[in-house]
Amino acid sequence: MRFFFKKNEKLTSENEIERLFKSGKSSFIYPIKLLFVSNTCQPIECKVLVTASKRYLKNAVDRNIVKRRLREAYRLNSINIKKLLVEKNLSASVAFVYTSSKIIAYEKIEAIMIKHLMNIENIIEKSEKDS
Repeated sequence: MRFFFKKNEKLTSENEIERLFKSGKSSFIYPIKLLFVSNTCQPIECKVLVTASKRYLKNAVDRNIVKRRLREAYRLNSINIKKLLVEKNLSASVAFVYTSSKIIAYEKIEAIMIKHLMNIENIIEKSEKDS
């Protein structure tokens, strides 16, 4: 199976980003913060924002390395989330915010990403039961 992270999966809308940071559900597993909000009115898709702050990582090269690792970990492990969103007829906006001043290994980032993606699955399942 081939895994993609296409341009249309990237969260670029300023309104959607603002809504995500204001009213999204969040969880934190050091050093990655997750923000998540689901929608029912839009087409079924999962839009993702990956960010590393200049506040913590001063060099652009370091920020780019971290963002590349986050995107790759998401790309390889997002298939379950995408299937679940199609089953539930939902769309979602997700932000991964890197909050450490040290660059950690890809293996640790991937393990944390898997935990965050399982957390998203639980949130979707729980919201489906509540409604």
